[in-house]
Amino acid sequence: MDRALYTRSFNPDNVPAWRCPLCEEGHLTLAKENFAKDQTVVSRLEQQEDFSEFDWIRYRFACMFYCSNGKCKEPISCTGVGRVDTFRWYDQYGDDHEEHQDNFDPKYFEPPLKLMDLPEKCPEEVSEHLESSFAMFFSNPAAAMNSARIALEALMDHFRVPRKDVNGERLSLHARVNKLPQQYAPLRKNFLAVKWLGNAGSHKGQKPESQDVVELYDIFEHALGKMFDEKDQKIAQLVVRINNDQGMQRRPAP
Repeated sequence: MDRALYTRSFNPDNVPAWRCPLCEEGHLTLAKENFAKDQTVVSRLEQQEDFSEFDWIRYRFACMFYCSNGKCKEPISCTGVGRVDTFRWYDQYGDDHEEHQDNFDPKYFEPPLKLMDLPEKCPEEVSEHLESSFAMFFSNPAAAMNSARIALEALMDHFRVPRKDVNGERLSLHARVNKLPQQYAPLRKNFLAVKWLGNAGSHKGQKPESQDVVELYDIFEHALGKMFDEKDQKIAQLVVRINNDQGMQRRPAP
């Protein structure tokens, strides 16, 4: 899944190929007649200053998208913020030119867009937390990362990885990941990477950005695909059996 599309700004004449969250086949097309924007109060006041610049302008916007799939046509509402970007360029004669363009950044979609391809057999409790993460991706990257971390906890619960050690002490998520069943041992490092990024979403310090969430989704999607794809599962089980037997399967003599 090309998540780079979801980190781009848009304008009414150039909308990224965002996938429909319902049918997951069509793409979002903008209903230009429903696109509404207005400057913030602060932006209007700043534009009254003699020394104001175009790139000081800040917008709020609301609009409707519709799925391009004729069998779906799901309406998707969107709100967010906007700005004016200035582009300077020189023509063949060396003359300086300046152009201004309104660009917009979504903050909320309803229904939320899907930012990962989840396997059909992904546990429902894991999917639910990831969908909560998707809903916050555009507005609150830190919260989106934290929800993904909770999804990882739910995944450990699904595989009945204990929450406490033999002494009744709480196990950290790091320790739980390292206790995943042996057939998933090659994926532990992937889930630990998800854990580290998820920690960044819930701890004070450097503020996460959308690209950090994208990296988390990239790793999580890959690991879940390996974990719940039937072909990969069979190969993983085969590898464990061969390693345990140290060779071919022991069969009874004829």
